[in-house]
Amino acid sequence: IKIQDLINAKDFVKFLKIKMHYRDSCCGKLIFYVKDSTSGEAVSGANVKVSYGNIPIEIKKTDDHGRVAFENMCQGEYSLLIAKDGYKVIKDDFQLGQCDTLEKTYNFTRSDSVQCCASLKVIVRDNETKQAIENAEVRLNGKEKDFSEMKRTNADGITYFENICEGKYWIRVSRDHYKVVEEDMTFEDCESKVIEIHMNKIIENTDTCCNSKLTLKVLDSANHSPIPSFKVTFWNGLKNSDKIIGKDGKIVIEHLCQGQYVFTVVSEHYKGIEFRMDIGCNVSKEEIVYLSKNQADTCC
Repeated sequence: IKIQDLINAKDFVKFLKIKMHYRDSCCGKLIFYVKDSTSGEAVSGANVKVSYGNIPIEIKKTDDHGRVAFENMCQGEYSLLIAKDGYKVIKDDFQLGQCDTLEKTYNFTRSDSVQCCASLKVIVRDNETKQAIENAEVRLNGKEKDFSEMKRTNADGITYFENICEGKYWIRVSRDHYKVVEEDMTFEDCESKVIEIHMNKIIENTDTCCNSKLTLKVLDSANHSPIPSFKVTFWNGLKNSDKIIGKDGKIVIEHLCQGQYVFTVVSEHYKGIEFRMDIGCNVSKEEIVYLSKNQADTCC
């Protein structure tokens, strides 16, 4: 039977319901790659916002390969905004045909207000033998902005950091069976630094004060509710950092030795925090940590 016949029938008593699905004909795809204009390397963690006309559709971050993809895109005119701290904002307009796939590469230019051309050479040696230490973890962290990069030393105990932005940093060097070393440093303009780190071996601990227990409660600072999932990293300078996962706003850390520890607590959608704590000999402690939610990115 034809729909027209039903509509024209005098005794028509039925109704036709036509359901329209959102984006039924939106089968287009956008693929973008973001690279550093100087080094040509992929830029990860860049915020990419796509708008349909003047209406923002979605915001995503580039992955470790500098890639981001948007699917189920409708035919029409779009605008694009790409932003990341230390780079100039990229804006672009383009048109997408029905079920088309648009693939494009953008080159990020460093912001003129910040010079990112400094370099650092790190040499790591055993303090007693002066021999090179291979596979030491060297982490460069920014003090004034959210920056962290990790490298490992080669067979000569050497590693390099390049394209460092001017500002204040601290470096952390760790290796199994060695005491952790931390140093502060400042980079200006395009200077090149060379530092030599001497690490001391850990003397086997015969101390009986290694049975302390810490109960850590991690709560939302706004409503004091337990945070479902979080990660705790801690170290005391005598061993490499340990990482453990906490759930339901609580975690218990056992077999802690006496001394001063540095703890970092991070959770998705929250600002991470770092704090120091003195642990006594074979004691039990309880600490409450409050995390604040991240604010919306003002660059997008």
